[in-house]
Formats: sequence, C-alpha cells, structure tokens
Amino acid sequence: MVLHLLASADRRGAEVFATALAGALVPRGLRARIVALAPATAGAGVPVDEVVADAFRPRGAARLRDLARGCDVVVGHGSRALPGGTVATLGRPVPFVYRSIGDPSAWGATTWPRRLRVGVQLRRASRTVALWPGAADTITAAFGVPAGRVEVIPNAAPVQALAPVDASRRAAARAALGLSPEALVVALVGALSEEKGVERGVAAARRAGAEVLVAGDGPRAAALRSRWGDDPAVRLLGVVGDVAPVLHASDVLLVTSRTEGQPGVVIEAGLAGVPQVVTAVGGLPSMVDDATGCVVPADAGEEEVAAALVRVAADGPARGARSQARMRARFSLDAVADAWAALLVEVAGR
Repeated sequence: MVLHLLASADRRGAEVFATALAGALVPRGLRARIVALAPATAGAGVPVDEVVADAFRPRGAARLRDLARGCDVVVGHGSRALPGGTVATLGRPVPFVYRSIGDPSAWGATTWPRRLRVGVQLRRASRTVALWPGAADTITAAFGVPAGRVEVIPNAAPVQALAPVDASRRAAARAALGLSPEALVVALVGALSEEKGVERGVAAARRAGAEVLVAGDGPRAAALRSRWGDDPAVRLLGVVGDVAPVLHASDVLLVTSRTEGQPGVVIEAGLAGVPQVVTAVGGLPSMVDDATGCVVPADAGEEEVAAALVRVAADGPARGARSQARMRARFSLDAVADAWAALLVEVAGR
C-alpha cells in the first residue's frame, strides 16, 4: 500500500499528477490511499480518500501516523507534503519518498535557515525525486542530500489526456469560447500568482495582436480583472474543469513564470499539438526548444515575448507535431509510472 500525501485537494499540477500516478500504479501491483493536507478551495478538487487539515497539530499528526502505519511507503507530492511526510514517518519504520515539484533553488535554498530546515527533512527521506537533472544537482549541492538518494523522474500526463487538435476541433472550441475563427489565440493556464507572471504574459500577447484565454485563479485574479476585464480580446475564464477546449482553441500556450518546475499544462499542450513559448526558468528548457516552440529569457520584455509568439504561431502546426512526438516519448504517464513502480518497490523492500 502506498500513501500519497498531497499539499491540498485543489486541482493543481502536483495534485492532478499524484492522483493520476496513484491510478497508474494500481495495475502495477501498488494499491493507493490518497490524503490531502488541506481541502479544496476552488471547485470540486481532485478525488482524495481523506483530508487531514490539522496535520501539524497533535490530533492531525496522530491521524497521519496512523495512516502511515498501515502502508509500505509514503510519497509526498510537493510543498507541505514534505513536512507532512516527515511527521507521518518520524520514528516509524516506513520509508518516505518526496517528490520535488518545482525549482529547488527557488523554493528551498533562498535563505540559510530555510535551507537548513528543508535539508534536514530531505536528508531523512529515503529518496527525493527531482523532475530534471538540474533540480537533482541543486538538491545535492544546496541541501547535502547524497546523490545516490536523488532520482530523476520527469513530470507526465496520460498520452490520451488530450486529443490532437485539428481544424474541426479548433473551430468548435473557438466558437464555444466566442473567439474569432482566424485570430491568433494565446492561452495562459495555471495559478494566477505573482511568480507566474501572467500579467506580463497577457500584455505581451495583446502586443502581438492576439486574443487571449486565461484559465486559472489566484491572488492576481483581481489585478487581471482590473486591467483587462473591459478588453473583449481577453477572456478570464477562472478555474476550468477541462483544459482541452482552451488548448484546442489556441495557437500557442504561453508560460511567463519567474520560477517553475515542469508544468503539466506544457505536456498537455504538446500532446494536443499546440506549441509553447516559455521562459528559461526551472525545468521549462528541459521540455521546450526551438524545434517545438521557443524559450525566451527569464527577464524578456513584452516586445520580445510578443515577437516569439508571432514567430512560433507562423510555424505552429510543424512545431506542434514535433512537440507532440517529444511529449509522447519523454513525458508519457506509462513510462513514468514504470519508473515510479520500480523505485517504490525498491524502497519498500529495503
């Protein structure tokens, strides 16, 4: 039995991946129990077996430890799941595997007290999983985790998650969203938080003459509504249950984050045959290149991003086809689930 700990039940990248991985591991002989450390705050959230919202207080900690007692291994998926897994397994003969979902140089190594605190927790984990080699190097160098206890397993999505875009799907999606049939359409999908830089992305897309789809919610939603709410070319969709129509309607997916891991939406866009323009931060350069889209500097201005959008859209179908091939080869859930199954069996056996 594998206990998967999620930071929350919100439908965000790490949580969506964790529930998909848990399901993919069952046919591989690894049953799952999914526990969130906070309830969903927007929409229905992801399916979980239990929410332990007071995990860092005595009653919640006791419940986490009870849950861990009956499992062969505990897997923590990002952020609060690191201290959550530490609490669940402290003093228990249950191995803990932590999945680092973002750029560890940004979330864990910013100050020496934080680096010390995070390092202590990472070093007591049986394994830490990084999404790309550079992140693994940071975990070893910044936190003192032995290289032999750091694994690289990329993010993933089911290859059948999104049907490839074609003329009929694009026309139907644009009609449903009220978009111009022949417009350049750019999508920004994800949490509307400061580090995602969505306002810069919308401004760059509008400079490129694009109609813009923004899917997601978060602290910057009000600022976006204030600036762009009266612009008929900018559609603020909020949280969407199904991202497929957004991607099918789009010519390019734009990611203007200042810090990032390997976003699942980039994989989904590639599987749908939609090319991407992304900033050169975190794991994004491990997913996108000039053959499949465009990587712009982290501090690229609106004009540079706008030019990249126009250039990628001009060769969109060819880049999208190459991106689809890459995502199928490197970021399919089947291949990643095999790697996870092998790791968990090894760790549980030890």
